[in-house]
Amino acid sequence: MIKLLIAEEEPIVAERLEFISKSADNKLKIDIIYNFADVLKYAILDDYDIFCLDTKFKGTSGFEIAKKIRDMAKYKLTPIIFIAESLKNEDKITAFEEIHCYDYIVKPFTDERLKKPLYEIICNKIKKNGKNEYLDLVDRGCSYHINQNDIVYIEIQNKKLVITTVKKKIVLHTYTLHNILNKLTSNFVQCHKSYAVNLNYIKRIEPEGNVISLECTDSIIPIGRKYKKNLKEKICRPY
Repeated sequence: MIKLLIAEEEPIVAERLEFISKSADNKLKIDIIYNFADVLKYAILDDYDIFCLDTKFKGTSGFEIAKKIRDMAKYKLTPIIFIAESLKNEDKITAFEEIHCYDYIVKPFTDERLKKPLYEIICNKIKKNGKNEYLDLVDRGCSYHINQNDIVYIEIQNKKLVITTVKKKIVLHTYTLHNILNKLTSNFVQCHKSYAVNLNYIKRIEPEGNVISLECTDSIIPIGRKYKKNLKEKICRPY
């Protein structure tokens, strides 16, 4: 999971940054920090993949925070995106030449202006990890390029395979559940003879009804008796 730290004093701005970041990749783990001291504390305790820092902070600046982050060996090359009030030349020199930031975004900005560098960083991170996050399928002459992070669950319905993503359903005629599971990452687990779920979308498991509630859908997913033990081991928590 890719981790993003947002450092922003204004709650409204911080919430917008979080919303835009989630729309770039809804699987991002995001921490929002509102003061200088906590930014450094969180940076020490965790390992972040991206920093999004406002250039203005009470009693200091985002540049000073970034310099302290860069002083930590593990963050020498970590992408930093600055959110700035203005386009001062001296600030850009500090940001790019001293701190070696990834991007410098001036307010006001569009959603796409922030999404673009986030997409680039996330894609580079995935490539470096060597993980295939996309599912490439061909069914009856149609090609599908599906982001695995967007898949909520998969089911067999009327002898067809139905992939439910956060945005739509994709119906396939020439694939079995077994075929698809062999192509997916370890985030997916079969919970029933006709269902597999993305572990990242599990909201809760009802022990009495043997069903799963998922994020992003109202569908209730059954748990088959023979799959219960494996599911429990995968999620690593009692239910």
